[in-house]
Amino acid sequence: MRAPLIRSLATGLALAAAVPLSALPLDPIPPAWAATVPPSAVERAALARFNTLDVNGDGEVSHSELAPLGRRRAADALFALLDLRGNGKIRLADVARRGNSALLARFRAYDAAHRGVVTRRDFPNFVDPALFAALDTNHDGRLSLAELRPEFAGSRAAAPAAPPSPAPHRTAPAQTAMLCWVPIVNAHGVWGQGPGIYIPCRP
Repeated sequence: MRAPLIRSLATGLALAAAVPLSALPLDPIPPAWAATVPPSAVERAALARFNTLDVNGDGEVSHSELAPLGRRRAADALFALLDLRGNGKIRLADVARRGNSALLARFRAYDAAHRGVVTRRDFPNFVDPALFAALDTNHDGRLSLAELRPEFAGSRAAAPAAPPSPAPHRTAPAQTAMLCWVPIVNAHGVWGQGPGIYIPCRP
């Protein structure tokens, strides 16, 4: 069970590489002066759904783990994981913000009515190999939680709310941090069952 733990540490280091270590909280609980974006109910449901699909507990979902569900149920599961708002609609504007042209091309193909939204009815009733490949940004043949849900890599589709003003008795830092909660894989290969960490939010 060392591999998932090593992968978790590597993922955390990769996420933090672009920001100074001084910007990262040393504790899973962020400092009181930081404005935080904790996981929503929809995101926690996505974590649970992902862990159910990740049968072998390696922190990633493969074709072989989706296949036993059957074509339609596997497509249902994939759509649900990509539905950021949990309302049965995937906005092309949200897909475009990911900066993945291949992924955007797939969703434009599904949006035959050009409404800017893809519903489950528009989505294919099988796991589209081209979609899987577009989501698999590191080309390892498996989908990690961060590849499926950009918020679990510290990114948010919409700008977070403005941070609250500091308490009168507290000296505010020069720049208030906006920190996003990111799950990590625990020693058993399960996402989000530990405390997670807070990292600087990325657009």
